[in-house]
Amino acid sequence: MNLLGIAEIAVAIGHGTRRQTVALWHWRQKLPPPTARLAAGPVWEEEAVREFIAQAQATAEKREVYRELITAAQAAANKRAAKRRSH
Repeated sequence: MNLLGIAEIAVAIGHGTRRQTVALWHWRQKLPPPTARLAAGPVWEEEAVREFIAQAQATAEKREVYRELITAAQAAANKRAAKRRSH
């Protein structure tokens, strides 16, 4: 049995997910109920949060793609604006 706390869930999700974000999800009851509560905080059996982690990873990947598209669109718009100003 592998137990995960808030920090371990954040690391498992990756994509720069912060512990504070996972703690907020727990507070908002977006995570399944913890297996146990220790002095250090709630812990979950890995199996219990595996699906949540997979969904969070997929969402994070979509956000990264979206950010890349927005950045590219902004760069293209800035380039067009600079070209118009130079004429």
